Amino acid sequence: MPDLRPGAGECWPLSVLLGSSAQAPAGAQAPAQAPARSRELRPQAMGRPPWVPQTMDQNEKLVGARVPPHFLSLCFFPPCAISGYERGDPTAGIFEGTALTALILHLCCGLGWCVSLFAWQPDPNNIQGDGTQRTVENDCLAGWFLGFHTIAFWETGDFCCTPDDQCTWGSGEALQALVARVLPTLCGCPPLDLCYVMCAWQPKQANFARSTRNHGGGAPGTGGMPVQASGPYLRLQEVQPVLYPLMQGQLVAAAAPSAPPLAVAPGQVVFEPEQPEPVAQGQVANRADETPQGTNGGAGGDDGQ
Repeated sequence: MPDLRPGAGECWPLSVLLGSSAQAPAGAQAPAQAPARSRELRPQAMGRPPWVPQTMDQNEKLVGARVPPHFLSLCFFPPCAISGYERGDPTAGIFEGTALTALILHLCCGLGWCVSLFAWQPDPNNIQGDGTQRTVENDCLAGWFLGFHTIAFWETGDFCCTPDDQCTWGSGEALQALVARVLPTLCGCPPLDLCYVMCAWQPKQANFARSTRNHGGGAPGTGGMPVQASGPYLRLQEVQPVLYPLMQGQLVAAAAPSAPPLAVAPGQVVFEPEQPEPVAQGQVANRADETPQGTNGGAGGDDGQ
C-alpha cells in the first residue's frame, strides 16, 4: 500500500484520499501516484537548514559537526546544549532522557545547569543521526528558547563559544540576528531576533563551520571531498577542494580553445608531421629533391660521357 499521507502544504484529490473505498467511474484513468518526497530536500523547501557537504581530514576521515558544549552553554541553555550535542538539533531531544530532566529543573527552579554540569558528559557513543550535520527542525521553538543563539549553533555548533573560546555569534548570520535583538531594545521595543530566526534567516552552507576536534566523524571519506586542516574551526567556504595529481594517460582540458581532435579508426596509424630543423645564419639547407654528390646521379653522368 502506498503512503497516502500528504506532506505540509499539499492537497491531494479526493479520489486519492479515499483509495479503494471509492469506485472510479468506468473509463476513468487511475490517479497518478504522488511523487516521492526527498528527505534531504524537504528541510530546504520548508526554510530549514539544508544538508551541508561533508569534509574530511588529512587522514581521509570525515570531520564531525557535534561540538562539546561550552561551559556557558551548559549554564544558560542546559536542555538545548544536551540536545544539540546528541541529536544535532537544539530542540529535537529536549523532551527525552537527561535533557528532559534538565528542562524540568530549568523551567521550575532554574537549576537545570546542575544536571548539564554534574550529571551529564558529552559522549560520542550517544550521538544520534548523521554526526557530520547540524539542523534546526523547529525554528519557532528554537527561536523562542534561544533567539539569535539558534543561528550561532547551526553555523558553529555551540550557542556561546567554541572550545577554543571563540565567540560564535560575532560573525555570519548570527551577528545580524544579534543586531535585531539589541537595536530594538535600545529604542524601547521588544527584541526581534525571534522574528529574524523564523522569517528572515536563510541558512547558507558557506557559513557552516567544522573542526577536526569535533565529535561525530571518523567514518572513511570519499575521493573529491574537501580536505580540512586540523585544529581551527573553518567554515565551508574556507576549506579548499582536493587537487589530485594527474595520472599517466589522463586527458586534461586545455585552458585555451583548440581545434577538435581528429577521429581515428581502430587500428589506424597516424603519423605526426616532422618539425623543421633550425637553420643557422649563413647555412644552406639541403632540399629534399636534390641528390647529393657521389650518388647515382654522378654515375649516370659518367655513363653519358
